[in-house]
Amino acid sequence: MTERVQQTRRKAPLPQRTPEQMDVPVAMEPLAVQRQALTRHGTRPQTAQRHAAGPVLRAASLDRQEHTHLEQERGHVQRQVAVLGEVTTVGPQADPRPVPDRPTTPAEWVTVMRARVEEVQGQPLDYRSSTAFTSLERRVAQTLVQGFRSDRGDAQARYAVYGEHLATLQRHPVSAPVARVVLGLVPPAERLPLQRAVDETLRRFQAQEQAALNFDTLQTLQRQLAELDAEATQPVLARIQARRGAGNPLPEAIQRHLEQGLNHDLSRVRIHDDAEADKLAKGVNAIAFTTGTDIFFQAGSFNPSTQSGLELLAHEVTHTVQQSQGRVGTGIDPDAGLESEARRMGAQLASAGPIRQTAGRLKPLVPAVSLRGLQRVPGSAAGIAKWRKRLDSLNKELALDLTDLLTGGPDAAR
Repeated sequence: MTERVQQTRRKAPLPQRTPEQMDVPVAMEPLAVQRQALTRHGTRPQTAQRHAAGPVLRAASLDRQEHTHLEQERGHVQRQVAVLGEVTTVGPQADPRPVPDRPTTPAEWVTVMRARVEEVQGQPLDYRSSTAFTSLERRVAQTLVQGFRSDRGDAQARYAVYGEHLATLQRHPVSAPVARVVLGLVPPAERLPLQRAVDETLRRFQAQEQAALNFDTLQTLQRQLAELDAEATQPVLARIQARRGAGNPLPEAIQRHLEQGLNHDLSRVRIHDDAEADKLAKGVNAIAFTTGTDIFFQAGSFNPSTQSGLELLAHEVTHTVQQSQGRVGTGIDPDAGLESEARRMGAQLASAGPIRQTAGRLKPLVPAVSLRGLQRVPGSAAGIAKWRKRLDSLNKELALDLTDLLTGGPDAAR
């Protein structure tokens, strides 16, 4: 009976869960969580993800490099401006005195002498010109000596006036002997005070020249700082867009050769190889890059008169053809296959075409069209070394040719 009662006894009810407790998920074992995360990671298309994110990551890296470079340049310029800011600067100097046709006073003869020295500086003189220049030196020296001896005014004022005349002559090596002759002809008692006045005037001239140099340097640094600020506020792609269509067309002989090899009209291709193009190419870490029909080169990289320079140009021109055919997407270096094709065509066209000395830079044309994909010659260590080696070889050849042609500098005036 007791056993039957125990069997029929009702079980106690289970504890009821509140709605808040029902919403809380049951905690999983740590091993299960790791297994689930590993499963999700393994099912992702990693190759496609890397391909899609690659251009964005490269662009972000280039943007960081550009900002770092600009900050370093701005810091360097700002330090120079701070140093010059502590120095007293002056504005532009007044115009020099006009050269008189018939000089009479010592000051006028000094002005004539200074102007004549500037004319003959670095120029060879024949016998007649040399005789006339010697006569002018003698006349200036006699006028200064006679004027100094006949001046009966205040002694200190006389030393200051003639000290400035002699200092003006002494500043130039061609007219300096005249100043020494005058000092040797004045009375011995007045020679030392006059020499002191000359030295004081020379120091004043040097201070004025240094102040003027500081003024010009400060203006240059301020312009550089303004340009760096403009670059920092304007993205690289916006600066590239602003230059679109403003370059030079291809040299005619090179254009005909490349058009035959690529079977494509290249009349709209524009070459950029100025200072701004050099900055833009360095900004995207490339020796050269192409966007649309515009090709930008680092300084010294555009040289189609050599095989290496022609290969680089043909490489980039091939990219313009690819972009005009709509085969290039957006971003930087969007397709490795197109890069291989450009590399192959560049080598082929450079080896097949004659190398000719191209004409100088041509006038820029009106800007055009919109921004598309951007393709470049990668700025890797191996790629840069390859192109730099070829350019260095060209520079050595040109240096040897110039050495054979040069005969020496011009003779000095005295």
